[in-house]
Amino acid sequence: MPNIIHNQAEVTYHYEQSVGNIRSNIVETIIEDRQPIKAHMTSLQSAFNPGEVITYLIQIENTGADPLSVTMKVCLPIGSAYLLGSLKVFINSVETPITSNVEANILCVTLPKNMSPQDKGIILYCMKVDPNIDPCICAITSSLYITAHSEDGSTFTAEPPASVTLLKETASQLVLCGQWTQDYRTLTYTIQLLNYGNQEASHITLMDWLPISFNIHQVIAETNEGQVIYQPDQYQYHHSNGMILLPNANTASLNVPAATLTSPGRTVIKITGTIAK
Repeated sequence: MPNIIHNQAEVTYHYEQSVGNIRSNIVETIIEDRQPIKAHMTSLQSAFNPGEVITYLIQIENTGADPLSVTMKVCLPIGSAYLLGSLKVFINSVETPITSNVEANILCVTLPKNMSPQDKGIILYCMKVDPNIDPCICAITSSLYITAHSEDGSTFTAEPPASVTLLKETASQLVLCGQWTQDYRTLTYTIQLLNYGNQEASHITLMDWLPISFNIHQVIAETNEGQVIYQPDQYQYHHSNGMILLPNANTASLNVPAATLTSPGRTVIKITGTIAK
């Protein structure tokens, strides 16, 4: 733990036949203890999707002069679970047997032998995101806490604790809305795709069921950047059951721009046509 030391200056002085005295303000100085254990945690992915397996990598190093016994605790994010059998530990590039258990969504790991001075370790493990994770969860964070004990009984921690935050992939944050509008000649089915993520959602495939015997006149996708008119060979439409699949050609794509600071990204699809009598 860091030590705090206090310092205050005092001056005595003479004037005429008297003696004066004055004290300065109190200054605090923090003396940091040099922790002999260093740790860094990272993820091999920068974002997550429901049901996806995420791989984490932890690097630790004994930078002190004494052997250290090391224990680690990883707080797994809500909506995820440790993938049994995925834990691997390497000390100085040599795989080392490991003991671990999971309690209350905390992965507890104890290295089976002490880390000698200058030893370096790599720990790998996987976590699976719940396929039915709450759609309101847009970020998950894993935190790592390491405690090391020396042979003389001293205890050290890696401060501050290492942590990794992943943002949800934008494609899984789309919100779909639809409505009919009608004038005297045509019907227009409007579908809105709203993206609350911080990256463009791309390679989207839309499936919908229009009224049976609906004759499509035009399919348009509109974004802030403009509009795209899909040609009949760029989507599939089955008159028998009203199913439309958009797009279906390599020359066509359906994307939703990233959200801004004030509003979600938006793509509006308008399908216009008439119902056969």
